[in-house]
Amino acid sequence: MGTRALNRWVRLVCYQNFSDGLLPPELKNANPLGLLRQVNGEFTRAGI
Repeated sequence: MGTRALNRWVRLVCYQNFSDGLLPPELKNANPLGLLRQVNGEFTRAGI
């Protein structure tokens, strides 16, 4: 197997400009799961 064979299994995913309703819970602005996230260089559990 060469490195090009990996392209069959890899899928690029980008959530830029998605509406909040279409995002998975981990990425929503309100942070409904209360995950520790880094926002503007600071770690926080609050929503954006």
